[in-house]
Amino acid sequence: MELRVGGRFRLGRKIGSGSFGDIYLGENIVTHEEVAIKLECVKTKHPQLHIEAKLYKLMNGGIGIPQQIHKTGDQVHQINPPEKCNP
Repeated sequence: MELRVGGRFRLGRKIGSGSFGDIYLGENIVTHEEVAIKLECVKTKHPQLHIEAKLYKLMNGGIGIPQQIHKTGDQVHQINPPEKCNP
């Protein structure tokens, strides 16, 4: 079964994880661009991803900063090219 995020991104295999969520390889189904998608469990007691998204927007354009943030309803999905995940 194919999983999609925000109706625009195809979710692939898990490529990493951290304190605030898991990172998956994905694809923009419109442009076919390869992306990394960070997801946070909706049952998280103290959600952090929405705060992280705000910080990334403030730092937009900086070296190593994700180029795009995609939000779906109350959920925030951090979308960025995979090469941005590794310094």
